[in-house]
Amino acid sequence: MLKNIAIVTVVVESLEITELVYQNELSYKLIHRGKVSDKMASGWDAKNVAGRPFILMGPTNNEAVYLRFIESEKFDKIKSNLKEVKTKVWMDIIFVNINSNEIDFDEYIKPLENRWLKFINKADFESLVHSN
Repeated sequence: MLKNIAIVTVVVESLEITELVYQNELSYKLIHRGKVSDKMASGWDAKNVAGRPFILMGPTNNEAVYLRFIESEKFDKIKSNLKEVKTKVWMDIIFVNINSNEIDFDEYIKPLENRWLKFINKADFESLVHSN
């Protein structure tokens, strides 16, 4: 069973570009700007991100879904100790598989998709375009 995710951390090359894209394209707002403290990095078991600049962004509708972006030009995934997660966008919903299981997303979503096929056909699913 999926649970709510309150915050996701993403390592990016440019905080400036990331902030502009998320503000202009996804209606996110800047909540906080700072540097990753030693305590924060240690708590994430990612000590090598200590001292790096970060921003915290959230949706303008104030829903509790936050994105923390850490800037790193020379990010070494192997040394970071950050865990990779699988993601999939379906119907403008971002699904995050944090269980590290190998369930194929299409198989996972099939029961829900089959229920919705009573109201919308498969071709229409794929042609839906959403705006802000």
